[in-house]
Amino acid sequence: MIMKVYIVKGKNPYRTTKDLLDKMKFSLRDKKVFIKVNVHPNKIASTDARVVKAVLEKLKSCNVVIGGNVGITGKSFKINNYDKLVKDFNARLIDLDKDKRVTRKVKNPIRFNEFPIAKSVLESEYFINIAKLKIHSHAKVTLCLKNLFGCVSGRVKLTIHPFINDAIHDYMQIFKPDLNIIDGIVGNQNDEFFPNPIRSNIVIGGCDPLGVDIVGTKCMGVEPEEVEYLKLLNYKNREIEIIGERIEDVKKNYGTRRRSIRTIRFLIEDGLRTAVKLNLLSK
Repeated sequence: MIMKVYIVKGKNPYRTTKDLLDKMKFSLRDKKVFIKVNVHPNKIASTDARVVKAVLEKLKSCNVVIGGNVGITGKSFKINNYDKLVKDFNARLIDLDKDKRVTRKVKNPIRFNEFPIAKSVLESEYFINIAKLKIHSHAKVTLCLKNLFGCVSGRVKLTIHPFINDAIHDYMQIFKPDLNIIDGIVGNQNDEFFPNPIRSNIVIGGCDPLGVDIVGTKCMGVEPEEVEYLKLLNYKNREIEIIGERIEDVKKNYGTRRRSIRTIRFLIEDGLRTAVKLNLLSK
């Protein structure tokens, strides 16, 4: 099956996303919708609220929950202006780490037999995943598939993170978003926790999160073969039809250099991969 992935170019997050959704002929009515966004205290690394606004305008008479991981300060939604979306669209914001959890088994695990998943994700009738175009100092890139890691609820994520590539392979057997979008108007390079913006002026979208991530990876000048979780998900078996801009016309070469403090952290995590036995590990 050929998966369609759309690339739309523009400098304005709202208008560019609106153009993307129009090209996709997307609209939705009378559904219970969950939207997973990527929010940080660092606005550069967060899904732009104007991208989400364009999506919300396409949802007619829907019950909408917007979920993210707000961190220890609890202020990531407010910092990124999501509180205004609540007022304008009658949406509800939730911190996924404080949501009720439902344990879901993994049918064919590489490593994890089960995950505690935020209940709001599983109760939705339509799942929208809006990620950010970013380099990740451990997973190489953090796009739609990595964005879904936030649906794993609670502090258990700290022990799973050293095995993030295996985790992505395993939790993708539990849920699959219906619509996937990457906000690449202003991306972030080198390290996900430190602002290092780079303008790509694109928004990428499609129904298949793997296809969207393959395209997003290439738009950052990274080869999919360099991304472990894409290999685990057999990215080479995906046939993709790109609609809109050509990758070669919008590609920017994102820096992938880690900060030294992050290198130390991931050296420790590398040790954990061989030294720690988790009760979630598959036999």
